[in-house]
Order: sequence, then structure tokens, then C-alpha cells
Amino acid sequence: MSSVQVISLVVSFGFTLIVIYFTGKHKLKDKYAFFWLVLSFISLLLVPLIPLLNRFAETVGIQYMPSLFFLLAFILMFSISIYIMTVLSNHQESIRRLIQDNAFLLREVEELRKQLERTRGKNDVDP
Repeated sequence: MSSVQVISLVVSFGFTLIVIYFTGKHKLKDKYAFFWLVLSFISLLLVPLIPLLNRFAETVGIQYMPSLFFLLAFILMFSISIYIMTVLSNHQESIRRLIQDNAFLLREVEELRKQLERTRGKNDVDP
């Protein structure tokens, strides 16, 4: 096993441990943890296949194999960014609706409070 494979294995294993740690501390939700665990296990499985990836890169026409990794990493990061933006957009819409609902409820509570004060005021004057 070459030094590149050993370093890759250590980094992949460390990444897996970090994901498990954050999941255990509830700092990473399960649905996101599953994605990152799958990604880390794939990276663990790819470490012994580095020589095959070298041949694949040459077959595809990529002269420098790390360029293949950078291309794949770029595609992955771009996909993750799009996903995060859609989640963020959904959360912003939910927050907007919650703020509007809160404003309507506050107005209704204020109206009920005024109505209660008027009712109490009439009851105090009647006797």
C-alpha cells in the first residue's frame, strides 16, 4: 500500500469518526449524517482502488489523476450547494409564514384583551 493510500485511508477514517461524533452529540441531524456517512464509506472503499482510478483517468483522457478527484469533488460540492440552497429557501418560506401567523395571533390577542377590558369596565360601572 502506497503512502497516498495510507494517508487517504487515515483521512477517510477520521472523517467517518467526525461524522459519527457529531451525530452522537446531536449536532448533525440523522438525515444529513446518513449522507455524510455514505460519502465517507465510499471514500474508504475507494482508497484501495486508487490504481484502478489511475487507469480510469487515463482511459477517459485525464492525464493527471488528482484532476479527476478535483472534478468529482467540484461536482459533489456544487450538488451539495444546490441542495443546501433549496433547504434554505424552504426554511425561509416557513419562517415568513410563522412570522405572519405570529403577527395575526398577536393582533387577535390584543383585540381580545381590549374587549375584555371593555367588558370589565361595563361590569364595574353597572352595580
